[in-house]
This record gives sequence, structure tokens and C-alpha cells, in this order.
Amino acid sequence: MIAALLLFALQSGPVVHVAVRDAVTGAPVASAQGAVRGASAVAAADGRLMLSARIGDTLLVRRIGYAAQRVVISAREILVHLSPAALRLSPIETREAIQPARALATVDAAEVMKAGGATVADALARVAFVTARESRGGLSVSMRGARSEQVLVLLDGVPLNDPATGSADLGDIPLAALGSVTAMPGASPSAGPGASGGVLALAGSARSAAIVSAGSYGHAGASASGTAGWGTATLHAGGEWSYARGDYPFRNSVAASITGVADTTELRENNDLHRAAAFLGATWPAAQLALVVARSERGLVGPVNVRGFDRARGETRRALLRGNVSAGEWTITGAARALRFDYDNPPSFHARTSSAAADVEASRRVARYAVRAGAGADRADGTTLRAHTRPRAFVAASRMMERERWRVSLDARADAIGDAGARLSPSVSAERSDRVAVFARVSRAFRAPTFYDLYFASPQRIDPAPSLDPERVTLDVEIGARASAGMTTVSASAFERRTRDAIVWFPGNFAWSPRNVGRERVRGVEARAAVAGAAGRAEAWGSARSTALHLDLDNADVRTPYVARYEGGAVAEVRAGRLAFSTVLTALGRRPTVGIPNVPRHLELPAVFLADLSASWRAPIRATSLFLSIAVHDVGAAAWQPVAGYPTAGRTWTAAITLFP
Repeated sequence: MIAALLLFALQSGPVVHVAVRDAVTGAPVASAQGAVRGASAVAAADGRLMLSARIGDTLLVRRIGYAAQRVVISAREILVHLSPAALRLSPIETREAIQPARALATVDAAEVMKAGGATVADALARVAFVTARESRGGLSVSMRGARSEQVLVLLDGVPLNDPATGSADLGDIPLAALGSVTAMPGASPSAGPGASGGVLALAGSARSAAIVSAGSYGHAGASASGTAGWGTATLHAGGEWSYARGDYPFRNSVAASITGVADTTELRENNDLHRAAAFLGATWPAAQLALVVARSERGLVGPVNVRGFDRARGETRRALLRGNVSAGEWTITGAARALRFDYDNPPSFHARTSSAAADVEASRRVARYAVRAGAGADRADGTTLRAHTRPRAFVAASRMMERERWRVSLDARADAIGDAGARLSPSVSAERSDRVAVFARVSRAFRAPTFYDLYFASPQRIDPAPSLDPERVTLDVEIGARASAGMTTVSASAFERRTRDAIVWFPGNFAWSPRNVGRERVRGVEARAAVAGAAGRAEAWGSARSTALHLDLDNADVRTPYVARYEGGAVAEVRAGRLAFSTVLTALGRRPTVGIPNVPRHLELPAVFLADLSASWRAPIRATSLFLSIAVHDVGAAAWQPVAGYPTAGRTWTAAITLFP
């Protein structure tokens, strides 16, 4: 072995050891390719590679799905961070990615699983400044008071937002398939025209893991993922299955207000959920392929005391396919996604809606700019809706400039969408690094009406809607500061978002309907503090905001429905040997359920405080780590309503066994 190394050194020169890491998650980047002086090498599963090179040589490191990085070799051991091509972010420091004018909140999916988490909802509960809303089995998110269709959800760069509804249902994404969840509040025009309120980036993982869980009201679930090498390729595959009977009791106080009788305890029936998903990924030095398929069936129980949905059922099928190819300085990306929803409400009503999207994109560096261009199309149809196809195209450019302590980012994206016209969305952000760093950002963005907005593509009703204009964020501004000392990080920011022609759904005589609101304004402040040590970590965050929708026809200002003035949360983890204890706290202020002036208290959902407790025990078995965990959710049995008329189960429990080979 020693002789072989000496011969290699004599023939090829000094050896340089390179460690390649993901700039967002810090995880090793397997199959990355390093090239210098005409020679190349491929990184192993731990992200390490070895090359013959000299001090002063230029090393090119690239991998499909990431922006290529050129590094001047200055030592025999170097660390290279690759930024994902979909979101060009900088390295994470103490769970917070540092980028001009951004204080991103990131959660490691593995840490969530070790604490007994089994779903993406468990991960979202730990992400600062993200509000998750669940109803009828779906899971959507909000940031800074934005509606779910204003938050762009990406899985390794591919949008998960349904072209028909504009929002993304995260309930069908297996937690075992993810490496991290990153929240980026505020308008992000470079990510796409749907990112007017923020971006939630889900990063895939090449980690092997297995989870088996059971819990209240008939919950049972299992998921697994594994990685294997095949020649120069790395394969990652897995799946998830879960079931919940969901027939929990709830206190019906609505009946009392209608009938005048005392509150009753009733059973939430037809609330079961069956879910299955599978994923497959393959990575080569210059190519990447990913496939995700999922199917879920659920009872679509309606609001409390609405008997018309007692037997309603829904089935959702979705598929996502993505491929990347690197050719020289170019990266070509293609993606396709499809969704079909079948709704059945016996004895006589059945409806189907389906949607699909296809995209192709090319990117490369031109001089000092990162340039991207692409085209695609969305399509939707339904039982009584004629098929509609909408083409779109975009071109975007960005530049990062650094001088002394300053970093400035310039971004611009031009989108052309059928029936919505063409729009330019620029963004400028700057940060001055110091013991106390200050940052600022100014952006504009827009969002075209979805098919759901235009045609009521809902299971119950499909009718043409009145003409709707695109939603335009004329100003999204943020200013803030952050400071770090040792293992402690503190950040705070103030923001404002102004929107013209905001698309908001309001209740009508028969059903909810969308309309353009003349002006929408959201103002607020946010703060976050985190501390970590050998025995654990703690993190707390909070936000306060005011919202105003100006209704031109009524010449009145109203609060945005379902947006609380105050909200916050905290996570605390303590480790003692093989034992670990964690607490997740969530606080949410009162939320109006209607869009009218001076909302009376009986038309607001009350404030809620939730506490989840969990304990886990780690048992090392040779090269495998086994975690036994038990968690209690909603310890105080708040039994709150995320959406009016949809009570939650209150206090529940989950037990899980998690393996990390």
C-alpha cells in the first residue's frame, strides 16, 4: 500500500484531499466530480475525493443539481461547499443559512426522526416563522401572513405547488426522503412567479433510515430509505405507508348555539386516511434522476354539523419526475409533475380534477452572472371543465458582489405566462458582515391566477369565475440584523409587503369565490434566538404583524382572514447520555374567519398554545443507531381549530422506532 502511494506521488505529484459539502445542509455530496490539470476524480459516499495537484492550481468541482465551484488550492486538505442550483444559498451556521438579507430557518430531518417525528408536519413544527395548516388530511404552509398559494414549495428545486390550486400539499412527502427543510420568508422572485410570500425548500437525502410508528386513533406507519453504489452511480430509494382511523371525539359547542341545548361530545367520523408513497433517485457525476409517486385516500368529513359530507371520499394520485444533465458549463434540467383528484359523495355525485406541468431549463455562468432560461406549460381539466393549457417562459440573471465586509446580490427575472402577460421581478439585497451584521432587501414579485381561481376547479363545483388580474407584489422590503457569539445566534428583522390586485377568496351566498382586492399591506417584526451546547440546544422565535385588505368596491379596510397578529414558538432539546428529551411549543393569536370590518369575537378563532413533549433512547448496535421514542402532542388538550369547523383531536401520542444504519 505504501509503495503504491509513493509510486502515485512520483508519477502524479503532491496529493490534495478534498471534502465536498452541501452549502445548505452541510451534508456530504456524493458523486461530486473534481478536475484539475486534466485529471479528475469522483467523490465517495462521504463526499471525499483525492487528486494530484499543486498549491496555486485551480480546482473545478461540480455535480448535477449544484452550481459549479472553482477553488484555488491553498492547502493539502480543502473543504468545498456546493450551492444547490435551485436556490443559491450560502453555508448554514447553527441551523441558519447566511445569505444577504436572509436569515433562513433550517431543520435537519434526521434530528426530527431521532426525536420520534415521523411526518413532514413534525418537521414543520420546528421551523421558525412557518405556520402549518392542516384540514381534511392536507398540509399547507404560510409565512408572514401569506396565503398558501403565495408560498413556493420546492423539492430539490422542483415546485410541488399544484398548477390547479397554486398551493402544495406536503402530507404525501415521506420524511425519510428528506435531508432538511429550509424556510425563506419574503418575496423570492428568482425562485419563480409563485414565490411572492416565501419559499420552503425541501432537500432530498442520500441517508439510509427506517421508521416504524404507532399512535392514537388507529395511527400506524412505516417508512424506509436506502443508498447503494452502482458503478459511478449512487442509487437512493425508499417508500412510506401510513394509516389512521381518525375517528376521535370532539366537543360540539356549535350545536349548542344553534339548538340551544348543552354542548355534546360527538365522534369525528369518516375521517380516516390511507397513504402510500415511493421515491427513487440516481446520481452520476454529470447526471441526476429523481422520481416520486404517491397515492392517498381519505374520508372528506366536512365542517362540524354539515351532514352533507358524511360519506364523501377523496383519492389523490401524484407523480414527479426530474432529470439533470451537465454538459460543459451548461446544466439542463427537465421536470414533469401530474396530479389527479377523484371526489365521490354518494349516492349521486362524483367529480374528477387533474393537473399537470412540464418544464425545461438551461443554466450557466456568463461572465460574472448566473443566467437561467426556461419554458413550460400547465394544464388542468375536470369532469365538467374543458381542458385548459397555459404556456409560460422565463429568463433570469443574478450576480453576487463582495467587497471587504459587504456582500450585494442583484437578481432579476422576467416571466411570460399565457393569459397573464409578461412581468419583470427584480430584487436587490445587501449585507455588511461584522460582530453584529446588518442586512436589507427590496424585491418585487407577481403571481398569476391559478386554474382554481379562474374556473372553480373544486370537487363540488366547476364554474367559470369572473375575470381576475395577476397578483402583483409592488414592494417587499426587509431590514434586520443578526449577531453570533460562540454557540448563540440572535436575529431580528422588520418587513413590509404591499400587493396590488391580491387574489383573495371570500364567502358568498353559495360558496367561497375569488376576487381581486385593490390593495393588501402586511407589516411586521420577527425575532429569533438559538443557543447550542454539548448537552442540548434551545431556540425561540416570535413575530407580530398587522394586515389590511382594502376593498375598493366597499371602500373599507379588513384584516386578512386566518392571519394572526401574533405567533411564535420554541424548541428545547436536552441530552443525558443515551437519553434525550425535547419540547416543541407553538403559540398562535386570534384569527378572523371572515373578511369584514371590525370582526366580532365570535367570528374569530381563539388564541391557542400548544405543547408537544417527547423522549428518546439511543441504543448503538454495531454500526447501526436505534432510537426508541415516545411523544405526546397537544399536552394541554387544546383541541383547537386550524380552520373554522374543523376541530383537531386534542391530546394524542405517538411511539416510534427509528434505525440509522
